[in-house]
Amino acid sequence: MAKSLKKATSLVLAVLMLLSVGVAAFSKDVSAYSWGYGSSYSITEDPADATVTEGDEAVFTVKANGQIKSVQWQVFNFFWWENLSTKKYGSSDTLKFVADLEDDGAKIRAYVTFKNGTKKASDYAKLTVLKKVEYPAAKLEASAGDVVIDAPEGALPKGTSLSVTPVTAEEVTALLGDTDYAGAEVLKSADISFANAEGVEIEPNSAVKVSFGVEGITSLEDIMVLHISDEGEVSEVALDPESTLDTLVFRAAEFSTFTVTWGNNNGNRVTIHHGYMENGSFVEFPAGSSTNTNYPTSLRLSDYNDYAHAVLIYDFENYTYNATYYRTTTSATPASGGTAIWPALQRRNTTWR
Repeated sequence: MAKSLKKATSLVLAVLMLLSVGVAAFSKDVSAYSWGYGSSYSITEDPADATVTEGDEAVFTVKANGQIKSVQWQVFNFFWWENLSTKKYGSSDTLKFVADLEDDGAKIRAYVTFKNGTKKASDYAKLTVLKKVEYPAAKLEASAGDVVIDAPEGALPKGTSLSVTPVTAEEVTALLGDTDYAGAEVLKSADISFANAEGVEIEPNSAVKVSFGVEGITSLEDIMVLHISDEGEVSEVALDPESTLDTLVFRAAEFSTFTVTWGNNNGNRVTIHHGYMENGSFVEFPAGSSTNTNYPTSLRLSDYNDYAHAVLIYDFENYTYNATYYRTTTSATPASGGTAIWPALQRRNTTWR
């Protein structure tokens, strides 16, 4: 199609055509000249600009009032409007052809002949043809953060590069800010991004598999991966069953900072309420009150300073409050040999913390 759309024209023919048509052919505004009569015979909708990828079909349509006899599609070849072969491209109100890169920038219009003899030319439409980009399955690695990306076909364009920049724990702490994950213990963090062959930062078209190398993990139960977006939004990322103690595996479609948090609270806030248990119910101390003056006498132990202090903890992921227990202390308060009260937390795997 490209050779037909942009066929070379001899200088002599160009000059002759320029003289006959005039400078009007150079302007989109004045290219819609017409011959004939009758206001009912007019073009009501010009062909619209189109953008396609090379190898895809380009479609242009013209609409008009009155009965159309034929449509001659034309392409502008720098100096004049050249007729496209009706045998190859037809003479209907719709033009279709497979575009290639040489067609990029072509100006196309419809020259309409009505059954009453009226002839009218539409405004032109511009064709933009984009280079076809392949999206093969790819494996990208970055030694800086021990990160490996496995992208399925269609996710990343050919020539994509991976960038991994380590992020310090201090930076992550600032990024977490006043979120539900503030204060989480950070094990490792990195800013992960992709760039296409032209160096422009891009996001995958679909989720890709991420393998994130880590050290010092003794149990995956205490691990949480967080994604911190460029807008500061924090979200949890589910670990893939393939994860091991030295490689965390997860899938993501949006990339920026990823951080691995490690700690008993899995990064969640802990709400603690102080009080005591009475007849199987938890009674919380009034805000700002002294625990010494709020314990019922019946709950005091042998030493005046020893109390059956209960602590109720909420929002502590993977843990449940089990009981209050006692332990011996040698501290001055309570008195030496007395007892101190500590909350006991039992994890779902029955371990105590």
